[in-house]
Amino acid sequence: MSKIFLLLLSIFIISEATAAGISICADNATWDRKEEVTTLTGNVLITKGSMTISATKMKVLGKLDTLSEVISEGKVIVKDMEKNVYFSGGYMKYSKPDEYILMTISPKLELRNDDIVITSMKMEGFYKKNEFVATDSVKIIAKDTIATASKAIYSDNKKRLELSGNPQVLQGENKLSGGKIIYYLNEDRFEVIEGVKAIFMKK
Repeated sequence: MSKIFLLLLSIFIISEATAAGISICADNATWDRKEEVTTLTGNVLITKGSMTISATKMKVLGKLDTLSEVISEGKVIVKDMEKNVYFSGGYMKYSKPDEYILMTISPKLELRNDDIVITSMKMEGFYKKNEFVATDSVKIIAKDTIATASKAIYSDNKKRLELSGNPQVLQGENKLSGGKIIYYLNEDRFEVIEGVKAIFMKK
């Protein structure tokens, strides 16, 4: 492929994206006009407003101004600079119509304003509801506290984490468990529902 064609292709992709208020940077780009698929590789960075997505490789389905799906691989990082939330993993699939993100391969959610890190095997972001759902081997680190569960739902609107599936909270040698545990971030308070069990160790 000639350098002139690559240059024209890059200009077309960037101008189309700019019309949609999107900034795109990458080392290489290929465009399948018939299938409406754009593949970006090498230091990929997409910016729209306060949101950025970076990855090693990214495939965009649909036109950039009306994209339907984005599939990213290799050190994927989604940053919401306004809310100071970082969402990362090795593989990401984003659906534009539903405003839905699926993150796998060591996914991690960082709520930097609250100093909270959540890891699991699978994470989903529901942007219309401002919710994140982590499932399978969930681990939450919040300051001096560690919580584990099979499932965790983070609501940005309510500023709370809801843990279910054998949830446990560990603080030093102290342990708290129950059927469901709710952590209210603004109050730094835990509420245990159903089958409360607590073990407090004397120093």
